[in-house]
Amino acid sequence: FVILWQSANDASKSELPKELVQAENALSHLDGIEDFTVVNGMQSLYPKDFKEDILSASARKIWDAHAEKGDNLNRPEIRVVALNDETLRAYCDKVGADYDTMQNTENFNGILVNHVAWKEGKNYTSISVLDKKMGDTQVLTGYTYEEDGEESVYDGEAPSLKEIEYDRTLRIAAMTDQVPIGFSTIRTAYDGGLGIDVFVSQAVFEKYLPSDYFNNNVVYFSAADSVSLSDQIEELMTDPAYRGLAYSVSDITSQVRMMEQIIFLINTFSYVFIALISAIGIVNIFNTISTGIILRQKEFAMLKSVGMSPKGFHKMLFFESLLYGIKSLLWGLPISFAVMALLYLVLRQNFAIPFSVPWLQVAIGIGAIFAIVLITVCYGAVKIRKKNVIEGLRKQTL
Repeated sequence: FVILWQSANDASKSELPKELVQAENALSHLDGIEDFTVVNGMQSLYPKDFKEDILSASARKIWDAHAEKGDNLNRPEIRVVALNDETLRAYCDKVGADYDTMQNTENFNGILVNHVAWKEGKNYTSISVLDKKMGDTQVLTGYTYEEDGEESVYDGEAPSLKEIEYDRTLRIAAMTDQVPIGFSTIRTAYDGGLGIDVFVSQAVFEKYLPSDYFNNNVVYFSAADSVSLSDQIEELMTDPAYRGLAYSVSDITSQVRMMEQIIFLINTFSYVFIALISAIGIVNIFNTISTGIILRQKEFAMLKSVGMSPKGFHKMLFFESLLYGIKSLLWGLPISFAVMALLYLVLRQNFAIPFSVPWLQVAIGIGAIFAIVLITVCYGAVKIRKKNVIEGLRKQTL
């Protein structure tokens, strides 16, 4: 995607500058573009005098569940997004909305994306957020700022700002679960909670909301060759016609590809390291136990000489294997859980993730320990099975 803004400090924010509109139009018609979205403004509003009864039944269930855990969600954020005319027309055709109605400025008309995918852990649930239908209205509250004539306490040269609250009545001209490219319907408790998007025309946005386009002009693209498209964008923005604009380009596809390569290298190194350490540990266990079994030939021969049956001998080795495994787990499991907790405390400083124990991997590890010990003991038993009892009694342990 590309972010555009006026680079001049005294640029007017009352209307979109001509060169910015021209740049958006040129960007959206570059070669290789499969789809695009031109955004000319965003503003966050909130339901006025919010009460839970405006939420749908599915959303209220999630709201109450978090409240019971003491993890209260924020009131829903309604993000109003202004689309340019070309993007809006294509979006209206896609979701079945009336383009002329969306351009009508007599009402604050918007396309409400009320259905979102709520993510809890690894589970996704499709829910509707507001208990609304097409044609309904909802009073929204927004905030803007204006200079109050006093000096800021942080900067003696800059005037302080006074917060101004305003209300707008949104009319739902259409409802859908689809969003333009560049937007997502996935919501979690960590990224604003039960937030939804409302898409409006540029004319409606300019009439009903404070006009502030700084850093709000974004063009999202999808293309088969993102690298080639990025090069075209860089070349286009060097045109002297756009010298008054500042811009930044982000190639999400290349970033994802780079992250996948880094993750692949890390995983490869980790798995090779784990495999090497595991192999060393298994060989040590195998040598130690099997050698111990072989060195106990005289003991086993004595037990057989006083009448121990092969079945009883095998049962004894089985319980010894079980005892070895239990002893190793009595040390290994507490140490493992302590390391998990330590890693979680380190990661929690940068990532908002819940603590969870990988029980499946723990179970596999426990099973592997018992299997390795049992196989090793059986191997040692096979080595001494063919030995004569008399020879075993004469065997001197060194």
